[in-house]
This record gives sequence, structure tokens and C-alpha cells, in this order.
Amino acid sequence: DPSRSGETAAAMVAHLRPDRSRELVVTVWTAFGSPCLSVFRPVYPFDLGLPPELDRGHRRYDSESPWWAFERLQRVVAQAPALAPVAREALGHLEAGFRAEAARTEDETARLLEAGRRDEALALLRTLVDSTGERAVALARRLTVELEPRAVELAVPAMVTAWAGPNEEVGVPLLTWSHDTSAARR
Repeated sequence: DPSRSGETAAAMVAHLRPDRSRELVVTVWTAFGSPCLSVFRPVYPFDLGLPPELDRGHRRYDSESPWWAFERLQRVVAQAPALAPVAREALGHLEAGFRAEAARTEDETARLLEAGRRDEALALLRTLVDSTGERAVALARRLTVELEPRAVELAVPAMVTAWAGPNEEVGVPLLTWSHDTSAARR
């Protein structure tokens, strides 16, 4: 609801496993923006953390910012809610793959740690964290490009009007609704 003064900026779920090694005792599943239109991806806070490029983002729209990739997708779908199931299906499919990939990677990491190969174990986790972040952001950008033309056709005029001010304020490209054609257009 753009008339409210705040919205979800990020979400996380912490999976705590005290019986595991320090490197695997916590998996933090993080998501940019609204959890229903994002992808939770794994982060291992001890010794790894987030890739620095995921920190990019400011108050104004930045097409290179990972956070803004998800925020823009959310704003497109907010204006054309009929597209939410399409976005959620693609995001959910990717997230399910991340969960399976993380489980396999964590098992292999545990084996490497038990064998005294800590550097290899951390490299494996780093690859997972970096890769899932990159793939999540790439999907958000791809979905925005694919859904935006459909959003122009399916936009709810009241939502386009409601989001116009907040989008303009931060420089997000606008969808505009034409009363003459009963369709939204860029």
C-alpha cells in the first residue's frame, strides 16, 4: 500500500543447528524486499557473510542495485496483481532449487571440514552464497523485463495511480494508465 510510510525492505529466517561445526551452525536465509515476491537464499554468517555487491542500494532507484531489482519487480506486480502467481511460481521454483543445493553443499562442506580441509569447505560455501545471490537477482531482473509489458496491459488503474507518486519520488520507471484505451502503458 503506497499510502503507508513503510514497507518490508528485507526478510530473513535463521536456521540454527548447534550440533554442527561453527561454519554450519547457522544458515541465514535472506531475501530482498517483500518475502512473497523474493527468493530466500543461503548465507553463512560465520567466516563468510554476504557478497559486497549485495550491499549496493540507496534511497533512489539504481538499476544496478540487487535490492532495487526486487523492489522494482514488486512495484510492477503491485500495479498488476494478476501477475503475482506468475512471479511467485518462478521465484518459488528457484528457491526450492536453492534449498536442495544448500543441503548438498552443506553435506559436502561437513565432509571437507571433518577431513581437515577447511579452506576448501569455505570456498564451497562462498561459491554457493555468491551463486545463489547472482541467480536470484538475475531472475528478478528477467521477470521484471518479461512482466512489465504484461503489467502495462493488466494494470489496475487505481494501483498505477497510487504507485505513481512513490515511484516518481525515487526514480522508478512508471507505468501510466490511459483512460482512452483502458490499458496501462509506459
